[in-house]
Amino acid sequence: MDLFEIRKNIDRLDNKIVKMLDQRMELTLRTTRFKKKIQDKKREKEIIDRAANIPVRFMSRDFIEKFFISIMAESRRLQALGPKLSSD
Repeated sequence: MDLFEIRKNIDRLDNKIVKMLDQRMELTLRTTRFKKKIQDKKREKEIIDRAANIPVRFMSRDFIEKFFISIMAESRRLQALGPKLSSD
């Protein structure tokens, strides 16, 4: 595999990551109909702990924790804005 092919694969993965995160955000917006408040610190800790304990070869636990903290911050931001979903 040459550099071009490696970068093409990275680009494909990046696209998948962004689309999966967007799907995750949609799901977090759907949770708002069942929750009284946006932030659930216990649930967030469970998510971070679970993600940080997934066996990986190259990423540090610290990176995974920070990544999920960022994801949850964006989820809370979107939930606070309260955008409507087309299928609501």
